[in-house]
Amino acid sequence: MALIERYEESTFPIESRPPNEMLKYLMEQRGLRQADLAPLFGSSGYVSGVVNGQRASSKILAKRLAEFFRVSPELFL
Repeated sequence: MALIERYEESTFPIESRPPNEMLKYLMEQRGLRQADLAPLFGSSGYVSGVVNGQRASSKILAKRLAEFFRVSPELFL
């Protein structure tokens, strides 16, 4: 397994992206709008702030987003 991981890491490196860009990407891939995420965030204003990079997501929110998108919470921190 380690050989496969090393090969993938060297051949297909994943660039680190800011959390808001990762969120935008995941939303785009699923055809979601900010309003679709309001129930996870609690308010549309909070969604807008995080998506636009004006606010950081909390650990709790990162966990909710990770469960929703089925990815690691680290993407949002």
